[in-house]
Amino acid sequence: SLTLNGVGPTTHTLNPAGTAPVITNTGGVGVDITNTSGVEIRGLQVTGTGGAGISGSSVAGLTVDNVSVSNTVGHNIGLIGATGAVTLTNNTLSDANEVGGSDFLDENNGIDIANTAGTLSNLTVSSNTITGGMGATTDAAVAVRLDGTAQLTAGAITQNTFTGHDFHALQVALDIDDSGDTPLVSSLDISNNPLLHSEGSGAGTVNGSSVELVARGNSSLIFSVSGNLQVNSDQGGGIVVNGGLFGIGGSSTATVTGSILNNNVANVGSLLNDRGIEVISQEGTTVKVDIVGNNISNVADEGIAVRAFDSSDMDVHVTNNVLTNTDISGPVGSKQGFLALTNFDAGGLIGCFAIT
Repeated sequence: SLTLNGVGPTTHTLNPAGTAPVITNTGGVGVDITNTSGVEIRGLQVTGTGGAGISGSSVAGLTVDNVSVSNTVGHNIGLIGATGAVTLTNNTLSDANEVGGSDFLDENNGIDIANTAGTLSNLTVSSNTITGGMGATTDAAVAVRLDGTAQLTAGAITQNTFTGHDFHALQVALDIDDSGDTPLVSSLDISNNPLLHSEGSGAGTVNGSSVELVARGNSSLIFSVSGNLQVNSDQGGGIVVNGGLFGIGGSSTATVTGSILNNNVANVGSLLNDRGIEVISQEGTTVKVDIVGNNISNVADEGIAVRAFDSSDMDVHVTNNVLTNTDISGPVGSKQGFLALTNFDAGGLIGCFAIT
């Protein structure tokens, strides 16, 4: 194994010449980076570790490029408290195995980033291939969780191939526990990914959506999901945007603003509530989303669903989308290609709603 602890602020580069060195069969973490700044890791192979492949804690500025990580116990790449610019590009990641035989999300993801404070000035996840398998390996290709006062100024998740994941292909979650935290994402671009695929372990917004964006508590999220060539799932939804937490009638005042543009969402789900594109507002959240120019086909339930609950406020525009062969799992006539639902009894309001 390789350990960097408390060195900096000089840039530290691991960029071996010739044949890529292999870190293998370690009893713990393959590469462990702690309280360090300006780290670059290139051209390395990490496999068969007893812990995470690459683990970073309180790292200010990190690049991982052209690295292969496989057969780890825990995350392939796991970062806690990372700040500054983090660049993860051209990597091949696979088989992040469960920790201690448990089956909980956030223990074994391809890339896992968890912050409770500090600012990620720039997060780039590009041109990676991340592969999982149903059951024991790789819950999510990429999971980003921001709690407390953590901030992301600019994020770009582009040109990746994510396939065969047990939970989400991609999840970005702000204050996932709905505890009143104030994390902030000023800009998040999810675009031009060739494949975002989840095998899924459950239905709809509970488990398994290929792309899930969640904002709860007092968080704020600005996003764009655009030009992704294939978004699909064996179980679960395609693209889900979720403000608030369902069914608790809490006090979340999260704001979500964004667009879902020109994506190809096809072959989604196998159960009721597995929807192509779904936008949800709950509690006291404000959600404003444009859904434009998407091709949606072969979906187990509705192609597009827009749902407002509690005292939330939603503005949504649905324009120039093509829906084909939706609600393939339900009884004939039980559902439609499009669903707009407001829980009037609890006060949910779709303030501006347009289909063109």
